[in-house]
Amino acid sequence: MSMKSYACSGHVVKTESLTKLIPETKIEEWNKYLKENDNENCQTILEEFLPKQYPCPDSTFVPDDECETEDLELNVMYSYFDRESLFETVKKPALSSLQELNINPEFSQWVVWG
Repeated sequence: MSMKSYACSGHVVKTESLTKLIPETKIEEWNKYLKENDNENCQTILEEFLPKQYPCPDSTFVPDDECETEDLELNVMYSYFDRESLFETVKKPALSSLQELNINPEFSQWVVWG
């Protein structure tokens, strides 16, 4: 029986779209890494040089043939943002009703193998 992990989900943008946020002094280096699909060096530039008013992606990756996805292009670099860095969440009455009974749902991520 073969084992396979199912695709993860998250908030992503094409890394190339972040070019407008990179300082002019780093553009040439940035474009070189983009062209080479060098996600590690692109992520480093984002972490070190992205203006502070913008959220920094948590990671940068390139889907390949082993990645199961329907909405991401293969061999195109994407940057992943954690939900909390982009969205504010508010408690709904349903959550409050559970918490009144001391039932506290926790966020969890997992992989389903099959």
